Order: sequence, then structure tokens, then C-alpha cells
Amino acid sequence: MLEVTAVASYLVDNTENDKVDKQTILETALLHDMGNIVKFKDFISPHMKMGEDYWRKVQKKFIEKYGKSAHQATIKIIKEIRLANEKPVLELLEKVGYTAIIKNGYTSLESRICDYADMCVSPHGIVGFNKRIEDLIQRYNLDLNDLGTKIRHDNSLELEKSIKTNLRNIYKQDFSDLIKSLSEYDISLKV
Repeated sequence: MLEVTAVASYLVDNTENDKVDKQTILETALLHDMGNIVKFKDFISPHMKMGEDYWRKVQKKFIEKYGKSAHQATIKIIKEIRLANEKPVLELLEKVGYTAIIKNGYTSLESRICDYADMCVSPHGIVGFNKRIEDLIQRYNLDLNDLGTKIRHDNSLELEKSIKTNLRNIYKQDFSDLIKSLSEYDISLKV
């Protein structure tokens, strides 16, 4: 999640549109996968150092509490933590991801940025859009002719036009300082 947020922050900082809601983008990127543990089949992420048995137990507890839908689990968790910026984050969360873009396309620059940032990160780190597509093809038998894949590819081309830098080499950027600073990002909660 930190890697996705780092890419999103980089994109926001390099966009020519100064009306982009950076706080909502960063908080959405930070929290967008909170419920994903309910759908994991493999625990291959380098962030999961506790071992598979530990994470299977955590997964079971999450499924019992939040259900089997990763998206719905994420929404429930965001509501549970009482995020101060909850409404805009939940609204943006509904506009990103495979299902949302199949249904509605992209409805804002914020949704384009969040989805593109997510599509540049695999369980192995920031890999760029094309490598991420290769990863999804392997892990989920993704079809390159699939409508969602086509929409995301078109988004990557469209987004490149609105960003001041060449996104094709985004995976070559050194995000380590940005990731470190984001690990201490202060998310405001409701009192």
C-alpha cells in the first residue's frame, strides 16, 4: 500500500492540474487494499514476514468479521477506523479498481491516478504498468483482450498526456525516501 501511495504521490506532484485532491488520493491509496487479505491464496509479499500459518489465522478472522469480498471488507474497515476524510475516500474508492472501471470508466483525474498507481505495483514492489499486467496475466489468467485491461491500458496512455514526466519508466524511480515518509503519514480520524 505504501508503494501504491508513493506512485500516486509522485503522479500528483507531477500533474499539471493543481486542483487534484492530494489528501484524498493519498488516503485512498494507503487504505485501498486493507481488506485484500480475505482473498489471498498465497502469502508471497515480502511484507508478510510472520509466516503463512500466522497470516491464515489473520485471514480467517478478517473473513469472519468483514466477509469474503475484499472491496466490502475495505469499506467496512475504513468506516470502522472513523477516518476524518471518510466520505471523499469512500467515494474515490468506488471509482477505482477493475469492477468500477468496467462499470463507469474513469470519472476523474483522481480515479485515473489511483488506478494507475495501483497498476504499477505488484506484490514484489513498484514494477511499472506493463510488468504489472504481465504479473496479473500469470496470477489471475488475465486476458489481454479483456475490457478492463483495455480500459486500463487506454488510461495509462491518457494519463501520460496529463503528467509532466515519462510514466513508462516510473519503475526506475527511487521511491525509498518517499515510501519512508509515507510510512509516517498522519491520517486524521474522527473524534
